[in-house]
Amino acid sequence: MSTMMCAKCARPFTSGSILSALDKKWHPECFVCTICKRTLADQSFHVKNEDPFCANCWKENFQPRCATCNKIIDPCEQYMTYNERAYHKNCFTCASCHQSLAENKEDLNCIHNDK
Repeated sequence: MSTMMCAKCARPFTSGSILSALDKKWHPECFVCTICKRTLADQSFHVKNEDPFCANCWKENFQPRCATCNKIIDPCEQYMTYNERAYHKNCFTCASCHQSLAENKEDLNCIHNDK
């Protein structure tokens, strides 16, 4: 019979808890966020390329940021994309007059009164 090994440290499980996540077995202290190294035992996490991330590191590193204000766009928030850049709906405005362009999906031109 083969001994189970931890997916992170490759040490065998001798006693104590075994955590199952991502189709692997881990010592609870070995199942940590890829970036900040905080334990992920007993909390929700995100996965990218089979690497686990805590909610905060995921938000800071993978959530889109608004190209205007540089704030993180909340996953529940509606936002606009233009030229592969994300914008809060309120931040998607004409650069000259700051009129909102968010509702005008067909024409992104703002007509200015140049008189």
